[in-house]
Amino acid sequence: GGTAEVMNAENGCLFTVTESIEDMLLRIEEFVSRDSFRSDARDAARAMAEERCDSVRNYQKFCCILRGA
Repeated sequence: GGTAEVMNAENGCLFTVTESIEDMLLRIEEFVSRDSFRSDARDAARAMAEERCDSVRNYQKFCCILRGA
């Protein structure tokens, strides 16, 4: 599971509620069969988390917004 804010084609995929089990299995098999998928996806997820979820950086951006800068 995950949300669109933290999931993308580089670090995983999201399934729709209406997707069949067969379609989900095909997509999972496609991801797993790719060479180095796990390490690439892990690295991409970590990079996204560091970029978007850094509390110090986010707080500084928030302060700038409040100051109108």
